[in-house]
Amino acid sequence: MSWFIHEVSEVLERRVLAYLEMHPVILVMALNEHHHALTNGATLQSIHFDRKALVEALHRHSKKNSIDATAILRDDIDLESDGWHRVSWGKGPFKLINVGNCNQSIIPIEDDCDGV
Repeated sequence: MSWFIHEVSEVLERRVLAYLEMHPVILVMALNEHHHALTNGATLQSIHFDRKALVEALHRHSKKNSIDATAILRDDIDLESDGWHRVSWGKGPFKLINVGNCNQSIIPIEDDCDGV
């Protein structure tokens, strides 16, 4: 592994860990900001890098059942693969809803549940 790849993976992991510490409302706001950037043609590498970190954090939350993101995660690809493409961006924008017992879920905003 080259030093560049190793350094990028360390920076990415730090960014993922930072997202894991954020309140779920902030995660959804960031998710919607990235959705807006994607639909308006933003291609900056820094935006892509941050989006990858955010999606990885959402995937980890979903695996731990701390936030259910299954409604926005794609099921037609390997969810263990790297990349921001794990989210169904075409379903956005997104919102956070409470689903009982203090559990939260991220869903597309067009669904008719109350959310943030």
